Amino acid sequence: MDLKLVWFVFCLQLYAWPLLQTLFSEVLSKGEWLRVWDNVVSHHPGYLLLMTVAYLVTARNTLLKCTQKEDFQVHK
Repeated sequence: MDLKLVWFVFCLQLYAWPLLQTLFSEVLSKGEWLRVWDNVVSHHPGYLLLMTVAYLVTARNTLLKCTQKEDFQVHK
């Protein structure tokens, strides 16, 4: 299997899946969460995926500093 594909799947499992499992409730304040969900229910179904990508892009610098699997936990 292509190493880039393996890394991509690994990254999805570490970063994106926890965000989607908790529907962002672990990383957003109540007010932020309510605003996000106002947009999620009123926009295209792909909006939630775009929110996930946007969150990860903003956390990019922090994520690049991680060196161990435990460092990749989603932080509040």
